[in-house]
Amino acid sequence: MHNKIDSRLAYEQMIENGVHPLEPYPGSNAKWRCKCLKCDTEVFPRYSTVVTGKKGGCDACAKKTAGETRNKRIREKDFPEACARAGVTALSEFKNAFEKIELRCNKCGNEFKLVWSPLRDGRGCPKCSRKDQSKRELAQSQPLAFQLLVDANIRPIGPYRGMANPFLGVCLTCGSEVKPKPHALQQGQGGCYKCGKLEGGRKRKDSAYSREEALAIMAARDVEIALNEPYPGASKPWPGKCTICGLPVATSISNARNGKGGCRVCHSLDSDSAFDFFGQGILYLIASEKFRAYKLGIAGVGTARLAAHRSAGWDQVLFTYEAKGFEVNYVEQFVLSWLREELKVEEAVSNDQLPEKGGTETWSYNTVAPEVVWEKALEQFDAQTWPIPIAIQQGTAKKKARRTCTLVIENEQCLQPYYSNEYCRKHYSAWKKYGDPLSVKRVPFTNPLCLVIENSEVCNKPSERSALESDVGMCKTHYWRNFEYGDPTFMKRPTPKPRLGVCSIESCQKEDYSLGLCKNHYDQDRRKKKQ
Repeated sequence: MHNKIDSRLAYEQMIENGVHPLEPYPGSNAKWRCKCLKCDTEVFPRYSTVVTGKKGGCDACAKKTAGETRNKRIREKDFPEACARAGVTALSEFKNAFEKIELRCNKCGNEFKLVWSPLRDGRGCPKCSRKDQSKRELAQSQPLAFQLLVDANIRPIGPYRGMANPFLGVCLTCGSEVKPKPHALQQGQGGCYKCGKLEGGRKRKDSAYSREEALAIMAARDVEIALNEPYPGASKPWPGKCTICGLPVATSISNARNGKGGCRVCHSLDSDSAFDFFGQGILYLIASEKFRAYKLGIAGVGTARLAAHRSAGWDQVLFTYEAKGFEVNYVEQFVLSWLREELKVEEAVSNDQLPEKGGTETWSYNTVAPEVVWEKALEQFDAQTWPIPIAIQQGTAKKKARRTCTLVIENEQCLQPYYSNEYCRKHYSAWKKYGDPLSVKRVPFTNPLCLVIENSEVCNKPSERSALESDVGMCKTHYWRNFEYGDPTFMKRPTPKPRLGVCSIESCQKEDYSLGLCKNHYDQDRRKKKQ
């Protein structure tokens, strides 16, 4: 039979151990509502724990005492030992594990600050640590750097300061001192600039064309070069004229060798020109008070070329004539040649002043009247002396196909004009916004409150978003559940217990925190479960 403890004696013993009971004695193993005499915190210790077990009645005070004991042990023993291991001298006292300690390196004199945990783990001066790391990295990469220079026919003479820094050496080919970067050599670059230039010159010389070879390449693209026209090189345009239609052309040897260039009209089927030579075109003559000049040009029917010129300052459209693209192109070139070669009229506006370019097609107000130029153009339209393109003669000419959207919807091609990323403007916008060009726009919702029913109750939180193809507004929580799982009421975790307002323990009147318990009882319950 257990001895019953006198309640008055238990009361006095609890006070002696630092807690003041606030209710009658409930028993030795039951929780006893008390107040800590040291910090005035309300606690719920057991008599058996406080008096019999001598463990104290206030957890907060016990933790504080334990922390002070731990800090005292670190301050008196662990802290001096850690400073000695790290090779540093403390300039400030250890207070706790979270405040930085001022230290000085015994090796380099650098002053720095560290908290207790890295110092405890043996970390010392960061400056010395970086130097040691750099030395280790240099030692590891030096053999590779030497080998890279040797492979590039360079004798290293040092010093080596890293893969990304110049490494002094002597080129064994030409004897020059060079400073290549080992990292650049690793990427495939040469080590000697002088030898590289000589090698590049030899390669260009080996690949150069003689004038006879260049003329043969141009002739394959139906371009005839005048005898007195100097050869400019493979990459520069070489002025000549088309042997089919007689129009002037300028094509580089590089383009002609690759099957490009030549006359835009006669080779329009394999040309990347934006102008459609076999569709309808317009010859126009416009004027500008801003530049005090006239301009002759061509544009495709239905294009925004004239509108672009208008925004650039060409505000007057004087004359227009509609015909086939190759016809207006021939007349334009004929009239411009007549202005430059026979009348010696110079250009009035440079290409740098025009966003749409076309400066070679301009002449000044005080030179030739626009009526005279337009009459010359109409004479050519009446005479029709232009050559017929081969594609029309062979019946293979067709109107230039305009690029459209590549999207196929229900086995039908989208015919809207191309905009970007293989899509028209509409499908590109959907792809950019939602990641899917076929994504349907969100329908704006009208309900101000969320109407989702959960646990037999309407949510009634403010609506923020609506689901795709739906006009039902949802709060943020239900929207993301529907987005993630397809069900606005789906719960990944079980529904928490409803809040009661106060702790479910009868003797406790504190506000509930979680699972129907206040913060203290919730923490106590968790500690029990861990045990």
